[in-house]
Amino acid sequence: MNRAEIATLLGLAAARDRRTVGQADVAAWLEDVGDLDFADARAALGRHFRESDAWLMPVHIRRHVAAIKAERRAAEPHEVRALPSRFEADTERAARVAAGVARVRDVIGPVLDDLARRRARNDEEAAS
Repeated sequence: MNRAEIATLLGLAAARDRRTVGQADVAAWLEDVGDLDFADARAALGRHFRESDAWLMPVHIRRHVAAIKAERRAAEPHEVRALPSRFEADTERAARVAAGVARVRDVIGPVLDDLARRRARNDEEAAS
């Protein structure tokens, strides 16, 4: 975040808890939370005031931003979650497994074809 975003963040806090905000406050908060994304910090500020009556400190913003990021990561699709599950209906599982086998075949198929050609050539040479 930049100074203007920190000032906006502190202004939003002041609107809720009647704090006074000066240049020293902006500088201190910039040092403590300036590396965070403004949208995440603003969401964290709102979350803090909805869940707590404690005086807002940079540590609260950092903790809430970490929780927001963790929630975001948990919601993202992950390759392990894309694997077939034993709890899926058999038709869904069969289709996903067939697609996976087809992808593997596309990758190793040319290698296997080359090996088969070499083996056949070696067999012909051995027979002659």
